[in-house]
Parts: sequence; C-alpha cells; structure tokens
Amino acid sequence: MRLAFDLRALGPERIVLRTYTVFRNDMTPDVVRGIMSGALEASRMGHEYLGSEHLLLGYLQEPSGIKLFGDVGTFPGKSVNVESVRKEVLKLVKQEPEINPTYLDLTPVSIKALDHTLEVARNMKLDKIDMRASVLGVLKQRMDSPGVLALRNLGVNEERLYERIFSSLCPASPIVI
Repeated sequence: MRLAFDLRALGPERIVLRTYTVFRNDMTPDVVRGIMSGALEASRMGHEYLGSEHLLLGYLQEPSGIKLFGDVGTFPGKSVNVESVRKEVLKLVKQEPEINPTYLDLTPVSIKALDHTLEVARNMKLDKIDMRASVLGVLKQRMDSPGVLALRNLGVNEERLYERIFSSLCPASPIVI
C-alpha cells in the first residue's frame, strides 16, 4: 500500500492524506495552508516525503501556528520562528537539490502525527481540525520527529508546550502525552 500526499489533489475541496481523504471543510483554512506550506518546504529541501518536520515548518508559517509558540521558553539568544526551526531541521536531515514531485510519501512519523491530530480533534469535539490539534499531533511524536528535536535544540520544552496547548483546548482535562 502506498502512503502518499498527492500534490495534484490540492484542489478546492480536499487534500489526500495517505489512503484517506480529509475534506478541506473539516480543517480550518490555516491548517490547510500549513499543510500545503509544509509540502513546499519538503520540495525545497529536495525531500520526496512529507515528514513531521515539514508539517511543523508549514504550521509555523501561519500566524495561528506562530502564536502557539509565542512565549515559549528558549535558550538565551534563540527564538522559535520558521527560519530558526528550518535551520535546526537542516542540521538533522540532509538537504538535497530542490525537486518538483507529484507525490510526497508520508513518513511513519508524519502518519502518526496526522492520526494524533485527528484523534485530538475528535476527542475534543472540535468542529474543525484547528492549528492547536495539528501542532499537538507533531509534538506528540517527541523523539521520533526531527521537527520536535529542532525545537528541543532551540531550548523548547515540548512537554510543557504540549500541556499549554492541550489546556487551551480543554482546561479541566488530565494531560497525557
């Protein structure tokens, strides 16, 4: 079974994520743009896959994504923005010449991140998959995600960040990561 992100399927109504389709009207517009930006990040890096690091970079290009990292603690002289995270990601994964693929295979980690995103949205009874659920999906991958490792290299405590974002969804719920 081929698990892929079909770049040709970025039509007005749907995004194909592996073997199932998530309809655009099930996601907030910023999440749709974030996923598309992540796919562009992957192709600029010369990657033929859409990893959780690309999703994170795409989400950080949206104001709602950057806002989630607003006052998160970092090492002195470091900050969380798309440029700083991209720089850290490129220390962890090899950059290749830019490509223009039709399909980007989803990595096992990005599949888990997207599955967790859908689980959070469903469990929190969100009307639409929003940026909070999407970022939680990536953060849940912790040691397996180059994106989360990049955040850690910037001094971010991903567990604390996860707790803060999760609490904004449901302040009274126990937090399990």
